[in-house]
Parts: sequence; structure tokens; C-alpha cells
Amino acid sequence: MINNTLVATFMYKTTTVKVLQLAFTSALLLVFLLLWLKSEQLIALFIPKIESIEVSCPLQQRSCVIETKQGPIQLSISSPIESLTPFNIKLDGGSSPITRAKIRFEGFNDYMGINQFSFKQTSAANNLWNSRGSIPICTSMTKTWKVIISLYQGDQYSSYWFKIQTL
Repeated sequence: MINNTLVATFMYKTTTVKVLQLAFTSALLLVFLLLWLKSEQLIALFIPKIESIEVSCPLQQRSCVIETKQGPIQLSISSPIESLTPFNIKLDGGSSPITRAKIRFEGFNDYMGINQFSFKQTSAANNLWNSRGSIPICTSMTKTWKVIISLYQGDQYSSYWFKIQTL
């Protein structure tokens, strides 16, 4: 009789521990799933893929205008973009109804990591945006970068890219 009681107690405790472990693991997975669903990586999966349009933008000359589907935007920098040196980029959306904007720097011929920065609106009245970033150093003397501007207007998305050369 004692042995049956001990076995039953042991089985009950073992089952309880397994149920608690399963519940904890499930809760943890649910939390990670919810965090992932809130992330921009998942949102990007649902945004219709739009081909990025190549444009001319000599940004290293301090300023350029990009003709977009929503109208012209102007990008400007206060100094040339150099590796490992933080820089500011200003975006003047003009009359374009921009609700969010990002800029990304990719190595044109090789992988140089994730170098993406969000613009923050500095003036809603004038549609002015600012972003601060930096790019990594390369082993070669000069580096060609593909710069991608992503513009969001509500649920609409457009993308434009150009090349720059850094020393």
C-alpha cells in the first residue's frame, strides 16, 4: 500500500512538473512570437515588394534632389560621408506626404553589414526629416556604396537607390 501511494505521488509530481515546463515553454514562445510580430521585419513581409528605382544623386557633393512618384525630395549632408565618422542626413519631403522614411547603406560589390537608419521628423509643417548614422570601414582605399531611400506614405511604399563613393 505504501509503495502504491509513493508511486502515485511521484507520478503526480512528475506530471505536474512536465505540465508546468510545457506551460512555461509555451508562454515563452508566445512572448517571442508576439515580439516578432511587432517587429518591422515581419511588417516588411506584408508590404508588397516594389522594385527599388535607380536615381542620380551626387550626395557626396552635399545635396541632391530625387524625383519620386509623390514629388521631388531633397537629401543633404553637412560634410562628406566617411567611414567610422558619424554623419547627419537631412531629408526635405517638400509636398510629398511622407509618414516614415529610412536610409540604408549596402556595400555595392560586397556585404558590409546592416547599416540602416530611420529618419525622424523634425518639422511636420515643413516635412523635414533628419537621420544620424555611420558606416563601417573597408579594407580597400575607396568603397562604393549602394544607398537606398525607403519612403512610406501610409500603407504605400517606394524605394530609390543611388551609388556613392567613400574614401
